[in-house]
Amino acid sequence: MWRRVLKAKSKDQEKEKEEELQGLDKVLKNQNTRIFMGQVALQFLNDLSKIMTPVPPIGITEFCENNLILPREVTNEHGYYSCKKTPYLREVMNCMHPNDPCNKVVFWSGTQLGKTQGLFNIMFYYMKNDPCGILFGFSNDGEKKKMVSSRLDPIMNANKWISDLIVSSNNGKSGNTLHMKNFKGGFMTIASAQSPASFRSMPTRLVCLDEIDAYPTDANGEGDIVSLAAKRTSTFGDTYKIYLSSTTTNKMSKIMAEYENTDKRKYYVPCPHCGKMQLIDWERFSWSVEGTKVTDVYMKCKECGYHIHNEDKVTMLPQGKWIATNDTPTAANAVGFWLSGLYAPLGWQSWEKCVTEYIEAISSRNDAKLSSFYNCILAMPYETDKDVPKKERLYNESKASNYTRGEVKDEVVFLTSGSDVQKDRIETEVVGWTRLGRCVSIDVFKFYCNEGTTTRDIESQCWVDYQNEILDGVWAKRNGSQIRIVINGLDRSYNTPTVNAFWAQYNQPQRFVLVRGDINSKDRVSAMKEYKPGKKVDYHKKRKKALNNDFVETGKYRYINVGVAILKSEIYALLRLEDNPQHTIRNINEFPNDYDEEYFAQLTSEIPTVNPNTDKVIWKKMRDRNEILDMHVYNYAMWYYIEAQKLTDKDFDALEAKFTKARNVVNATTKRVKKTGRRILNSGLNL
Repeated sequence: MWRRVLKAKSKDQEKEKEEELQGLDKVLKNQNTRIFMGQVALQFLNDLSKIMTPVPPIGITEFCENNLILPREVTNEHGYYSCKKTPYLREVMNCMHPNDPCNKVVFWSGTQLGKTQGLFNIMFYYMKNDPCGILFGFSNDGEKKKMVSSRLDPIMNANKWISDLIVSSNNGKSGNTLHMKNFKGGFMTIASAQSPASFRSMPTRLVCLDEIDAYPTDANGEGDIVSLAAKRTSTFGDTYKIYLSSTTTNKMSKIMAEYENTDKRKYYVPCPHCGKMQLIDWERFSWSVEGTKVTDVYMKCKECGYHIHNEDKVTMLPQGKWIATNDTPTAANAVGFWLSGLYAPLGWQSWEKCVTEYIEAISSRNDAKLSSFYNCILAMPYETDKDVPKKERLYNESKASNYTRGEVKDEVVFLTSGSDVQKDRIETEVVGWTRLGRCVSIDVFKFYCNEGTTTRDIESQCWVDYQNEILDGVWAKRNGSQIRIVINGLDRSYNTPTVNAFWAQYNQPQRFVLVRGDINSKDRVSAMKEYKPGKKVDYHKKRKKALNNDFVETGKYRYINVGVAILKSEIYALLRLEDNPQHTIRNINEFPNDYDEEYFAQLTSEIPTVNPNTDKVIWKKMRDRNEILDMHVYNYAMWYYIEAQKLTDKDFDALEAKFTKARNVVNATTKRVKKTGRRILNSGLNL
């Protein structure tokens, strides 16, 4: 009995003890819960405090000047970042500040202006002061890798306050890679336009795209990259920011299209002499050339005529001001900035260097080099061979020329001619060439057939007149010396057997070349080709129509193929160039002041178009008459046939001595030396 009582009592005690322990455990759990909830609440309040804390009012420029260090390996301007040399960037960067009302900044610029560093500064500011999702876009994988490894990463490593912001990703991997930078409160996705998926993966409040003109218009069928990137900001209301920058390309330029929709700001600087605010404008540049060296480069003030030099930018740039030129921008809250490479700070890109590049581009007769100069230095599109030169401009500029048709200026070293054969006439243009490669049109002629004949008849008067006036013609230069044509080109595409026979009977074939236009040729002129007739030839195979001539061809005939498409493109590019007052621009075309408008209408009578079936460029006539353009092409073919582009001053001297006779009985005012025993039915061009 006693034992039972003790056992029951022991069970009751154990039960009470267990209940006591359970109660204590509940108390501890409640306390842990309260502690945990307190920690969560504290973290929430901290995060809320960060969100509610206003963005520092300091501008992006001022922040970077006080905090950002540029390492020696990145730039010669190492040390603390400064906007002193590039004051024009101050407003561009500060428009990207979170407190600024604009949502989009478009920066269309030339090179050597500090544009890319300004883009870095914007992102560093946001990483530190307003962390968020950032998209940083490049045009291709190679550019992305080069920019990150050679510029972005070294700057981040040189600034401890930036490197301290970097955190590991959620899976424990590095938060600092080529493709991603994870930092406290945000991330930076580094994308390439070659991988469209990287532009549409995650929402971002800040989008920065560099060199957008190099982005594909349609990336793998996913659409425009710039539009894809912009859509990533759609969930951020009016707090998003988009920054687009680029040099331009020709036609279909993305940066140009974006800029047109903004307020179109341009940077005006004061004249050091009169203080007039104005643009640094290439159209007002002048320079001198001593041998191969460019000297005395200056811009003429539009107000007082003062000669502004490159060194004056030291005082001009800090006093500059961005002025909006578009009062009705079509894109809301978008601002645009345009700046050419002529604004580059002293020591970065001089005006002398810019002019030298321009002269070298013109001397090369290379459209790609000229395009690069206009795009990268002038921040302007360059009209390519798809654009027809303005005939009105050419005509108006010719009126200011200092010579009339038939005159040969003293600076002309040698003459060439290009001729086109029509049914009832032969048309010819004679041009002179200078040591600078300037093409100086001397005169144009039409030699008509006598009644009852055509150019098919080798005895027709047109052939006699062509030989007397052109092949055997002699011109008088202003100084009284006599000059003959070095090389003559005659088109053999029409009435080919007659043209061949005329060439064969001329006693100076070394000065007389038959030419044949070849639209598909990749060379300006071909090597000499030999044609040996032995049967009736179908000269118009493409049209399936043979020619029947009244005489029989005998012997061998030589000719060259002319790349007419290449030369027309080159001529159009050179016709778009404008001369300077000193007439020192290489390869400029000059015209007499008494050519009529029809001449220039024919010179610009064709336009290149793309055949949709073959994707090849074809030249389409926009009017019936185009003989002047053909003759101009043949003259350029003669220039290249004798390889005049390779001639040295010594070679020019020898050529001039061979084909020019010193002043004699010829009167200095005589335009051509008249010869007897010939009849010209029509001398000159009457249109």
